[in-house]
Amino acid sequence: MDKLKIPPIKNNKNSSSISFMDIGLIFGIPLTLLTAWCLPKVYWKSLASFLSPHFPWVLSQSQDELIQRINRALGTNQMPLEPQSIALQLAACEIVRNFQTMRDYRPGNWRPKIEVTGQENIKMALSIGRGAIIWDSQFYFSNLVTKMGLHRIGFKLHHLSHPEHGFSSTEFGIRYLNPIRSTIENRYLAERILVNPTNPGKVLPVLKERLQENKLVSISVSNRGNRTIQIPFLNTSIQIAPGAQKLAVETGAALIPVFTTSNDNVNFQVIVEPPLTVPKPTNITESITILTELYIKRLAPKVLKNPGEWLGWMHI
Repeated sequence: MDKLKIPPIKNNKNSSSISFMDIGLIFGIPLTLLTAWCLPKVYWKSLASFLSPHFPWVLSQSQDELIQRINRALGTNQMPLEPQSIALQLAACEIVRNFQTMRDYRPGNWRPKIEVTGQENIKMALSIGRGAIIWDSQFYFSNLVTKMGLHRIGFKLHHLSHPEHGFSSTEFGIRYLNPIRSTIENRYLAERILVNPTNPGKVLPVLKERLQENKLVSISVSNRGNRTIQIPFLNTSIQIAPGAQKLAVETGAALIPVFTTSNDNVNFQVIVEPPLTVPKPTNITESITILTELYIKRLAPKVLKNPGEWLGWMHI
C-alpha cells in the first residue's frame, strides 16, 4: 500500500496532548490483544455484550445522552431494538471492532466470512472510465470489513483518511495509538490519502487525479467539516459532509453508496448499491443536495433494520 506523502500534520489547536481515554487505552489495548488472540471469535459478541454495560466510556457519548438522541430521532418508527438496547449494542460493537483489529495482528490474520453483493455496480462504473467513489456508510464494521471485502474480490481502494481516525484525536493518540488500527486497514488498501487539517483542500487534486486514472476512491460518510448539509432523517435531521458528492459532480465519477452490516458479528454483508445520480442537469449546489437526499432515502431503512450498528446516532 502506498501512502501519500504530505507535510507533517499539526494537530487541531483545540485538542489536548493526551487524555484520560488515552491512558486507559494504553492499558486496555494489550488486554484486548490477548483476548482477541486467545478467545475464539464466536464468543466475541457474548463477551462484548457482557462488558458493554460496565464500559460505556468506550463510546464518545454517555449512554443517557445517546438514548435521548435515539428517542428523539425515532418518533413513530419501529425498530427491532429499544433505545437502551441500541446504546448498549453500540458499545459492544466498539469492543468487537477492537477484537477484530487485534486478531488481524495474529499469524493467520482475522478472516471473517464476507459476502459482497452488487460488485457489478463498481465494474459498470469503472467501464465508463471516470473512476468511482465508494461512499462508505457509518456502520460499525465498515472501516475494516468494507476494505477487506472489496480487496478480496480484486478492487484496489485509494482511501481518504484523517489523522484522528482510530482511537484518539489527541496528539499522543494520533502519533502512537491510531496507527494500531490504520496499520491493519492499510493491508487492504492501495493507498491511504491523508488530509492535512491545516490545509484540507490540498488532497482534492490527488483525489481527482486518481479518478482521472479510473481508480476507486473510498470516502467515509461523515459529518466532518464546516459546510455540512442538514437533511431531514427519521423524526430529526442529520448533517452530512458534502465532499464526496461535490467530487462526484465535478469529475463525473460514479458515487456508489456502500452499507456494511452483520447479524452476528461473525458473518458480514457488504452491500454495494447502484450509483446515486441527479435526474436532470442543475447547478453544483443543487446537485450536491439532491445526491445527499437520495442517499438518506437509502440509508433510513438500513438503519431501522440494523440500529445497533449505526454510528450516526451519535451525530444527529
